[in-house]
Amino acid sequence: MKKILLLAAVATAFLMAACTHGSQKDNSGTATADSAQATKPQVATQVYLVGTMADNECQIELALQSDSNFHCAGYVLYPESEPMLVAGSWDSFYGDDGSGEYHEIRLKEYQPDGTITGTFIINLENSGDDDGYIFSAAERNYISHSEDEEDTTAPIIDVTCTEEMPEWFTESPFVPANYDDIATHYFYELYGPDAYGEVLIEKLGDGKFTFHAEDVLDDSYVVNEMKNEEDRPAQMQGNTFKYENVNDCGYTLHGFFYKKFLILDTQQAPSDKSPCSNIDAYFIRQEQ
Repeated sequence: MKKILLLAAVATAFLMAACTHGSQKDNSGTATADSAQATKPQVATQVYLVGTMADNECQIELALQSDSNFHCAGYVLYPESEPMLVAGSWDSFYGDDGSGEYHEIRLKEYQPDGTITGTFIINLENSGDDDGYIFSAAERNYISHSEDEEDTTAPIIDVTCTEEMPEWFTESPFVPANYDDIATHYFYELYGPDAYGEVLIEKLGDGKFTFHAEDVLDDSYVVNEMKNEEDRPAQMQGNTFKYENVNDCGYTLHGFFYKKFLILDTQQAPSDKSPCSNIDAYFIRQEQ
């Protein structure tokens, strides 16, 4: 597992761009799905926002989609850069009086190698009269991977909001992966070189595979560890899988395979056994 830490050594190289705290160029954001394997994206709704970072007057664009499982993913675009993956959750709820629908979107900004360099919180409203989404508020937190810089947070202002995707949005992040598409390694690196998560996959054929997922903090403390039983592999159904009683905890681990990432989340409250903690995370597909 420690070999993954080598990836973090290049994390700070991704922070140079036209705007302060911008992104590196990432051609994967505009890649076209292989026509031989492409399937219909699993999209429930979408929104496109254009605004300005209040701290540096940098223009920012966010093209986002959600599936029917409260997952959200898309791309963030800074000037003179290529679209970069953002992924997280899209939660919706009604006001206290039952009128009006409100949405809270929480996202992490991923570099191509899985390094997370920022987070977003976006609030939208919907009056229910087919006027589409109304922007309420948004902020971006820049996560520094350098000892010489501190994390900073700034609101996104002067935002326009529409449901029509921009021309540069050429591929949905929710293109489902089939069994042949899934990788043997998925990864993210958070906050620093000693905090990361990874999933190791071994395909056994006929849609079956083994998995070993870990969240590691400070290279010494495993926050979550989930793996299949030795004689009970996971089984893909479409682009998803459900693994009941993972780690004998009594809950179900649910996985969603998309072309560029794997989502893992627990479907029921964990038991008080150890290790039985919740997981709800995106792991970036690492090329083999």
